[in-house]
Amino acid sequence: MHSTKSASPTLQSSPSALKAWVLAARPKTLIAGISPVLIGASFAARIQPISYALFALCLLFSIAIQVGTNFANDAFDYMKGADTVSRKGPARAVQSGWISPLAMRNAAFGTFGFALLVALEHGFQALRADLRGLAGRAEGLVAILADLLHGLGR
Repeated sequence: MHSTKSASPTLQSSPSALKAWVLAARPKTLIAGISPVLIGASFAARIQPISYALFALCLLFSIAIQVGTNFANDAFDYMKGADTVSRKGPARAVQSGWISPLAMRNAAFGTFGFALLVALEHGFQALRADLRGLAGRAEGLVAILADLLHGLGR
């Protein structure tokens, strides 16, 4: 049977701007950011009551890191020439021409900046709760740096 779908993602019809950004965030990968927080919170809740504010901040940080990583991967893979029309898998927003490389790169940095702000607030909340907030902020900074370096291919 003949398929009307094109083998090249660049020839696919362009989604709306909002849908392009949602697709670039790669919703199917968000479980990679959500599940560790849920598992950690479930273990913590067995030991002591958890702070729902800290849980929400941790979840928000983890999702922001995942989305920022996806944006950075989309932008930097395109810039390095790794995403071409012969690439297998779901269409990538920059390679497909839905979002410019500069806009995607800026979105990655903006998302990581947002994650940093969430991490700082998480640290302040943790300090107020007599937890070790400094360690949480340091881990957040390391996560952001590692994701940026990964996206840059280093």
